[in-house]
Parts: sequence; structure tokens; C-alpha cells
Amino acid sequence: MAERAGLMTMLGRWVLDRACRQMKLWRDGNAAPPLIAVNLSFSQLKNSRELIRDVTSTAAKYGIPLHCLEFDVTEATLAHATIARNDSLSQLHRLGAQIAIDDFGTEYSSFEYLRAYDVNHLKIAQSFINDIDADPERAATVRAIINFAREMHIGVIAEGVETEEQRGLLAATGSTAHARRAETLSGGAKGSR
Repeated sequence: MAERAGLMTMLGRWVLDRACRQMKLWRDGNAAPPLIAVNLSFSQLKNSRELIRDVTSTAAKYGIPLHCLEFDVTEATLAHATIARNDSLSQLHRLGAQIAIDDFGTEYSSFEYLRAYDVNHLKIAQSFINDIDADPERAATVRAIINFAREMHIGVIAEGVETEEQRGLLAATGSTAHARRAETLSGGAKGSR
């Protein structure tokens, strides 16, 4: 709805500010995670100059190093950015921020994106994890994603792990994939661990 109403850039700016503010509070209390993830939409990526200015000024305002920020995009957003030859994500990466593909495997999966955008993390969609212990094909898909990411030196986060069986199957891949439950802060910023 925010996209259709033309409010996404303003909302995204607010979310970024809240995420950096929260990270500062955590850091001040010696309880900060290594990074905090913020979702980006294609609307935000379209104006590279404005996005980069917002990110650098907001991080500076709260004293947050850019390597503590991760920007999550969906595969659909990445596909649109590629078609539009948008380099916002590459600019963010060069500044030190991390880039993750959220809900990996649910939309326009292309391993070319991973190379083109220097992706740091793949976040395997919760829908893949839900049936991993009951669906051998789903489990094989998850193993293939993890093995590919390992070869590309890309971190993997399995979202929505809720049972010991799911955790065990992920651990059996021999990977260092991180399993986490999806957690949302106000405004849509997600803390990674």
C-alpha cells in the first residue's frame, strides 16, 4: 500500500532512522547484535543519490558503522534493479554495508545476482524451512542453496526454524548456516543473529 501511495521512500527513511536508533541503544547497553537488517524496496533504490545520502547521514547521526547495517532486498526487487541498471546496492556495499537477499528461492532466483551485487547473505524463505523435515524435495533444494552459497563464500540464514528436527536437518548439511526465528522491530527492521 505504501508503494502504491508513493510513501515508500518516506516510510523507508523512518524505518532506517528507527533501526539505527535502536542499534545505538543496544550498543550503549553492550547488548548489540553484530548487525541490524533493514528491508529496502525498489522505490527506495530508484533514487540512488537520495538513498545513499539517507543511509550515510542516518548512520553518522547515531554513530553506527556502516558494516553494522545490512540491507535486505527480495529477488523481485533485485530483478527490477538489474533491469533498471540501478547500482544503489553496489554503492551501499562499497561503503561497507552488507547486502542480503530475503526470502531466497521464492521468486526470480538467479545466481548471477549473487555475483553482480556482492551479496553477503542469503536468507532462505521460511516456506522452504516449514516442510524441510517432511518433504525430501524441499530438503534437497535447501541443501543445494546452502552448498552453492558455501562455494560462493556467502552466508546463509534459515528463517523460521522452529523445531529440533529442522535445526538438525540444516546442521546435517555440514554448513555454517545460521538458523533464526523471524523477529520484527517496530517499523520492519529485523535484527540478525
